[in-house]
Amino acid sequence: YDWHSDNSPDHPLFVYSNSQGDVKTIFWPEAVRAVHRAARIVRSRTQPATDGKPCIVGILAASGSLFFDHCLCEVHRSLTITFLLDIISSFTLVVGVLRAGYVPFLISPRNSAPAVAHLLADTGTRHILLGHDQPLKDLVSEALGILKDDTKYSSLPALPGVSLVPLFGDIYRPTEEP
Repeated sequence: YDWHSDNSPDHPLFVYSNSQGDVKTIFWPEAVRAVHRAARIVRSRTQPATDGKPCIVGILAASGSLFFDHCLCEVHRSLTITFLLDIISSFTLVVGVLRAGYVPFLISPRNSAPAVAHLLADTGTRHILLGHDQPLKDLVSEALGILKDDTKYSSLPALPGVSLVPLFGDIYRPTEEP
């Protein structure tokens, strides 16, 4: 992606309408800065693997085709309306996880807690980036409880860490930082 930033700086990667109906364009250089920012966020929350196995980062968040800009996300979170991780943020986060040197593992929020526990254990997920809405938090809490209490998972070295998925405003900032 860095190549596109250097060689196609005037080429748009995303075009969307914000909450005011204004058409916005994200060009490659801005997207690549956001990917780097997402990678830094993920690295700061995740310990690299020391056992030679790839570090799996689970992403458990409802996603949708609707775009929510940072302001709208703040409004939705404060009203506890279900948060949808927009497509632009989803793409950027997955590429950011790859950029960090980790393996992204997208987990459907439609899974049951026992299914999520099984998936986390089976893949060796080390960290979960979790959506902001309460049902997802409850789902992961229950899945981690299963991993902790069920004897069939007693051989797990540790439970995965959990942090909230970064929002659009966290990874797409108007600053020029790399």
